[in-house]
Amino acid sequence: MLALYLIMYLMAATVTCLYLYGSIRRSEFGVIFSVSESMFLFGCCLYPILYYLGLLIPGIEEGSAIRGGLLPGFWTALHILSLSVSVAIGFNLALKTRPLKPVIVKKLSCSILRDEISVFRLLVSGGIGLYLLFFSIVGYDVALINAVLARSGEFSGFGESQKYMFLKTVASLSLFSHFLIPQVLSRAFRFKFLWLTLYIILILLAYLNSISRTLVIANLFIPPLVYLWTRRSRLKYFFMLVLLPLIGIVVQLGKSFGNFISITLSGGDGQIESYQSSDGLFNSFFRNFGHAWFSVEAGVRSFFDVGPLVNEDILLSIFGFVPARIMDSFGLISFHYTNISDGMACINAAKLGLETCTIPTLYPSFSAYVAPVAGAMFIGLLRGFIFGSIDFAWRNARLTGFNGLWLLWFLAATTSNYLTFIPPTIAQTSFLVLIILFILFFKFIVNFVVAKGRFQGPSATRPS
Repeated sequence: MLALYLIMYLMAATVTCLYLYGSIRRSEFGVIFSVSESMFLFGCCLYPILYYLGLLIPGIEEGSAIRGGLLPGFWTALHILSLSVSVAIGFNLALKTRPLKPVIVKKLSCSILRDEISVFRLLVSGGIGLYLLFFSIVGYDVALINAVLARSGEFSGFGESQKYMFLKTVASLSLFSHFLIPQVLSRAFRFKFLWLTLYIILILLAYLNSISRTLVIANLFIPPLVYLWTRRSRLKYFFMLVLLPLIGIVVQLGKSFGNFISITLSGGDGQIESYQSSDGLFNSFFRNFGHAWFSVEAGVRSFFDVGPLVNEDILLSIFGFVPARIMDSFGLISFHYTNISDGMACINAAKLGLETCTIPTLYPSFSAYVAPVAGAMFIGLLRGFIFGSIDFAWRNARLTGFNGLWLLWFLAATTSNYLTFIPPTIAQTSFLVLIILFILFFKFIVNFVVAKGRFQGPSATRPS
């Protein structure tokens, strides 16, 4: 069986690398797509191969799962292979059918945002202000101590200040500004360096409120990489060589630094060290991804034990941007996702033998909880088709510059965020989608009224 498992995971890794390589060759959108698929590639494809070859020593999460008898088997391997093949099929199907027209994307994006630099300034300044307001109301120590748990849906540590959590949701909208970074870098305007510095401060504040390494990588490093990918100068390779090690440092130290802040403010003795680095850098790196593989097995076993499982907090988080205080005033607080005691992350972590709610169900494992293999095929086809559609539209729209590409990046990020199945992430994304839809609806009404007025015109008076 070991040889069969290795073949299945090698096939999954090969298929994934092939469609990512094809996307990178076509345009810089491949960089965005590759980052989005990194957890699946490293955690669900490469980690099992290295584990079966005896090249990896399990970390805390993986070791806990193995001691509990949660070693992945055939169904997990088949689920992961089905997922990679389905994404590839959906991706190539979209490239052939081309459902997303670049001309429509350009017109739509320009109708929403006409002055991208002004919007960038507004988002950066507003985001910094809201994060500082949240710190001042909740208390910086409470906010920082509970940042890690809040990301997994555990908010009890905020106590009465939990009703102000909506400020974080609103402030997170400022991260929309990272879609505009390529435009900002490619244009000349007053105080450009100052605004880029403020943007870095915004990302730092957002990180301190979430302790998310993905947030730092997606907002601080990927936008410059996307911009550099379009440059013809060979100097871009030097900057890429600088950025890639920095990304590695964030992966290795990002979680440890967040835990250090939380433990230190709680009165403990925190330390900053590479994530679970006692067995070397190689093991430490892959321990950032290994939980994804075991989570798939947890989902498979859950399905065969109790059937399809979609926890309430996942469903309720779609409307989670509504402040808990407002829902409480209408007697609907029980329908707010923060009020669910055992969220999906808690259930998944418990199956791995962990007491903390820190192991979210990303799309590979969530699809296993819903239906092994069948769920992988559905989510894989959907994910691949969406990203393939964006890939084609990006490559063609990019021929006329960066203008309007923010919308395609936004669609890609929205897809990735929803498929994390992390309640706070879903709530923040839903709020941003609602704002975009409101802007489109408002502009439609205005244009309709103006067009109707022009059609009717002033009532003409006939000469007597």
